[in-house]
Amino acid sequence: MGLFKKKKDKHPEFTETYKVGSKALFDDNHKLFKGCFTTFGLNANEYIEYKDIADISVVEDGNTTSKSGVGGAIGGGILFGPAGAVIGGLASRGKKKKDYVEKLHINIILTNGVVKTIYLINSKTNKNSFLYKELYKDFLAIGSKLESIVNVNNNIPTQVSTKDKLFELKELLDAGIITQDEFNNEKTKILSRS
Repeated sequence: MGLFKKKKDKHPEFTETYKVGSKALFDDNHKLFKGCFTTFGLNANEYIEYKDIADISVVEDGNTTSKSGVGGAIGGGILFGPAGAVIGGLASRGKKKKDYVEKLHINIILTNGVVKTIYLINSKTNKNSFLYKELYKDFLAIGSKLESIVNVNNNIPTQVSTKDKLFELKELLDAGIITQDEFNNEKTKILSRS
C-alpha cells in the first residue's frame, strides 16, 4: 500500500474498530489509521498503516512534547488505555496561568519523515468552555491511541500502576477536563482491573 495513500473516502480493507470524533478512525484488525488532516484550509482524509507511524508529538500553544522526550510522564491517556506519556505531558500542564488555548494539535511523524497534523483547536478557545473540554477529550483519546501504536511499533511496554492511573485521573478532574461522574466511572473501571 505504500507509506501512505490518499484515497477518496473509502479503503477496501478498512473496517472501523475505534472512532474519535470526526478526526480519527482506527482499524485494529487491518492496522490502518484514517486521519482528517488539514492542508491549506482543506480537510483531507488519508489512510496510514500502523507500521508507518514512527512517532507523535503534541502541541499546545507552541509547547511541544515529543514521545521520545517525555521521560517518565504518564497521565491524560489513562482514560483511554495505559499508554499516555505524551498526552500526559501536556495534561499535567493544565494548571497554566492562561485560561485559553489558541492551538492544540497532534503531529504524526511517519517512517519516511513526513509529518501529518491533526488540528483540534486552531483559534482562541476558553479552557472552561464546553467546546474546549470536548476537543481536549478527543485530543487525549487520539494521542493515547496513536502513542500505543508507536509503543507497539517500538516494542515499548505500556504498564502503568493502579496508583499512578488514579493519581493522573484525579489531576484530570482537578483541571476540569473530566466531570465527577466520568472520574467515578473511570475509577471504578481501574479498580476492578487491579
